[in-house]
Amino acid sequence: MIHLKVEHLCDMKKEIVKISVLSYLFLSSISIWGANRVVELGKNIQTQVTASSAGDVVIIRAGEYQNQTISINQPIRLVREKGFQS
Repeated sequence: MIHLKVEHLCDMKKEIVKISVLSYLFLSSISIWGANRVVELGKNIQTQVTASSAGDVVIIRAGEYQNQTISINQPIRLVREKGFQS
């Protein structure tokens, strides 16, 4: 049989809470899923690509985007708006 003093249990609970809070803060700072960035018709695609971070998805709304050069320097996804057929 294990006997623990009440003050040891309180210390253990405090440590568990402290570890839980630190773990939450650490994990919440890591982006598991990237952000979705939407390019509206007539806007510059590069602006959203440049503002993106690794793992983000840049969604391009339906329409024509003329005279735009896009440079991608990080692992992001560049996709068309769902449901749009050209």
